[in-house]
Amino acid sequence: MIRTNRTKKRKINRELHDIQTIYSARDTNVESSEPDFANEVLLSTNGLILPSMSNTFCQNNTTKTTYITSSINSEVETQEGEVVIQNEDEVVIQQQIEVVQRIETISTFKEDLIAWAIECKVCQSTVNKLLKIMKKRNTINTDNLPSDCRTLLQTPITLSANIRNVDPASCYHFGLAAGIKRYDTSNLNDIKIAIGIDGLPLAKSSNSQFWPILAFIVDEAKYVFPIGVYHGNAKPMDSNDFLADFITEIKDLLVNGINIDGSNKKVSIHVFVCDAPAKSFVLKIKGHSGFYSCTRCTQEGEYFKNRVCFPYSKEKSDERTHEAYLNMLNEEHHVGNTLSQLVELPGLDLIQTFSLDYMHLVCLGAVRKLILL
Repeated sequence: MIRTNRTKKRKINRELHDIQTIYSARDTNVESSEPDFANEVLLSTNGLILPSMSNTFCQNNTTKTTYITSSINSEVETQEGEVVIQNEDEVVIQQQIEVVQRIETISTFKEDLIAWAIECKVCQSTVNKLLKIMKKRNTINTDNLPSDCRTLLQTPITLSANIRNVDPASCYHFGLAAGIKRYDTSNLNDIKIAIGIDGLPLAKSSNSQFWPILAFIVDEAKYVFPIGVYHGNAKPMDSNDFLADFITEIKDLLVNGINIDGSNKKVSIHVFVCDAPAKSFVLKIKGHSGFYSCTRCTQEGEYFKNRVCFPYSKEKSDERTHEAYLNMLNEEHHVGNTLSQLVELPGLDLIQTFSLDYMHLVCLGAVRKLILL
């Protein structure tokens, strides 16, 4: 039981302070244009001044209370013009509840709208149209909502530093370490990575295309994540420029490993998965229609009936090795005078690490031809 007005004021002050403490974290997420209801509560020497409400908020409530004296009972005017005598404690508690409900309604509706836009993958133009429609309705309080989807979802306005020019277009580097930390759920100390590189046409009406660098952890094969993506109207001019960010990052991971939850794990490349055209592009070697295009042996092909064939020989051809690739012993196997910068990766055998292309060898190549014959 509260005996004096001073004790009553102290109790109310503590309750309002608790409300402000609870919603201080949530208030930081509300835009600066919104009224901070928790901070508008003031205590005067003669009585208690309640928060000043907006016109919209006051019109939507049945009771309008602006000032309460320190007396035991107060007169409260309703919308019907009636004067009702209420106990001061009841009025203060009712006003506090209205303030809390107001704050909760604002934050909850905005958070629900953001969650809906993200979870349902709604395009930005649709969200913008919805916001404009809501702004026109007086029955919906949209004072705390922006007019653009980018403000609502807090889309960054600056371009990422990970975007760089790769002739003739641009490339974005997501990062290999970020993908490993996100999808590694195994307890193994050795993380084996499979890398996939290929071109992807986006439309038949233009040359717009993607060249993604994808990866997955061998023990977690169901999760495929991007390392980098190139986009342009033509393929990258130089594969070394295209792979520069990836090579820089993977070199550090191969040497120093990666720290996950305080444990340092070893990282290794298990395999490169590329089709024949992508493999020739990455390794800077002849394509699958060249005379010295085989990536496993040095057998020379022959042109026969409008195609390059590799005739049968009783003598086994010499196998290609990583050292032979480094020294460019078979010049006709290479394109240009430069090697792929993948040779800088420690402990990597570029001949054995690149898998054979099943589609161009079996489905469309030698095995298919043997079956037809």
